[in-house]
This record gives sequence, C-alpha cells and structure tokens, in this order.
Amino acid sequence: MGFFGFKSSREVEEEKRKAAEEAARRVEQNNLTNLSNLSKGSQLNFAIPYFDVFDPRLQDYGVPVAVHGAIVYAIEDMDLFHSVNRNEAYSDETFKNKLRGQLTKFIKSVVVNAPIDAQIPVVQIERKIMEISELVQQRVMPQVEKLFGITIRSLDITSINIDKESRGYRELKALTADLEKERMMAQHNAQISNFNLNNDLQQDMLRKQSSLNLDAMGRKQELDLGGQEELQRMNLENQRETMRIQREEMQRASRLQTEQTFMGAHQANLNAGVLNNAMDNGINAFRQQPMGGMGHVSKTQLTLPTNSRV
Repeated sequence: MGFFGFKSSREVEEEKRKAAEEAARRVEQNNLTNLSNLSKGSQLNFAIPYFDVFDPRLQDYGVPVAVHGAIVYAIEDMDLFHSVNRNEAYSDETFKNKLRGQLTKFIKSVVVNAPIDAQIPVVQIERKIMEISELVQQRVMPQVEKLFGITIRSLDITSINIDKESRGYRELKALTADLEKERMMAQHNAQISNFNLNNDLQQDMLRKQSSLNLDAMGRKQELDLGGQEELQRMNLENQRETMRIQREEMQRASRLQTEQTFMGAHQANLNAGVLNNAMDNGINAFRQQPMGGMGHVSKTQLTLPTNSRV
C-alpha cells in the first residue's frame, strides 16, 4: 500500500493481471458452454436481401430476388471443430455471423445460376422453391460442413421473393409474355404441321394397304378358282371312276344272270331230251312186245331217269 492510501504501480499491475486472467477464464467458460450447446444442435435463420437474377433468354434484364431460410447444425466431432477453428474465438454470436455470411455467399451463387442449371425461368422462380432448395442442399451443405467442421442436419429455403415493382421484373415479364406467345404459336404451328404430315402419311399408308389388300384378294381369288377347278376335276374323275366300277359291276351281274339263265335252259333241254329218249325207248319196247305180254313190261324199263347229265 503506497502513501496516503494510493496503490503502488506494482499493485496496480497485479490487479490488472488478475482481472485479465478472470476475463480469460470467463471467456473460456463461455466458450465451453457454447460448444456444449452446439454439440446438441443449434438453429440459425438467415435472410438474404435482394440481389439481381438474370434470365438466360434475356440477360439484359435483372430481377431483384430475396431468399429466406434456416439451417440446423451441430458439432459432432469436437477435435475436427477445434482443428478447423483453432484460431477463431468461440463466441456463439461471432460463429453465427460468420456462418451466416458464408451461407449468403453460397446460396446466392446457387440461386443466380438456377435459371441456367435447372432451366427455371426467373419470373417463375418463386414457384420453384423445392427445386432450388434441393440444389442448395446438394451444393452448399458439403462446403459449409467442410469449412466449419460441423454437421448440418437440415438446410431449407423457406421463401423466395421477387420485387415485382422493379423495372427489371416488369420489363422481363412483358418480354417473357411475348416470348411465351411466340413459343405457343410456334408450337401450335408445329403441331398442325405434324398433324398434316401424319395425316398425309396415314393416307399414303392406307392407299398402299388398300392396294396390297386388293392384290392379295386377286391372288386369293386366282388361287380359289384354281383350287375349285382342280376340285371339280377331281370330283369328275371320281364320278367317272365310280360310274366305270358301277358299269363293270352291272355288266358282270348281267353276264352272271345270262349264264345262269343259259344253264337253266340247257338243263331243261337236257331233261326234256332224256324224257323224250325214255319215252321213245318205252314206246319201242311196247311195240316189240306181243299184246299179251304187255302187262309184263318191267318197271325198270318204264322208269324215267331224273338226274341224268350230258
């Protein structure tokens, strides 16, 4: 203690040293608390103010676009986080500001190039929020995780706003409407042209098919006529053969009948001849006998043969 209650310079320096140590201890404690909170997960909302986006079809007209979203991240590998951020202060607010700045840079790059990369018209970019959000997740998340040594659990674009009062939007909208009208007219004309072409092709195909059908019908008729003629010829041959067989059978039957008739007449003639001979023999024998001996004519001499054959 110095004279008259004043502190000596040594005492002042000692108090300053102790105060600095206390401040450093508090900062370290705060950093540990912040890291503990980050390891559990933290959410950061971000808002990117208006920036110009250009349609690839009309690159002279920039349209102001603003993007809003949210990121949820955590520290899962503390060693990696320390190695990446070893020279940085671990103030939660400082870290979030730095993270917000990098997100703004990366997301603006994705949105500016979306009309070309994803073929999204600028005047329709508000309705394509899902497609742009997917592009942001694919391209921004890996870069941020590598840059800060953190794990991003989600990164979503919640809204995309166009300044529809801006001159660039109004001019682009008018020109886009004209281009859309021209495109629709060209598409309509192309459809009509394709319809006419298809109609001509179909008519030509129908004519060719009709010609082929007629030729096929003509050949079929020729084949049918030839087949009918052949069938008629075969039927005629069969009829002739049948008639020939019938004629031969009739001739054979007639011949057999004639032979049988002849045999019957011949047999009758033979029988008649035998009977005549027998009668002649009997009469002669009767004449040769005396009248008195007529009653003694033997039965043998008067017997007529019945089954004599020539």
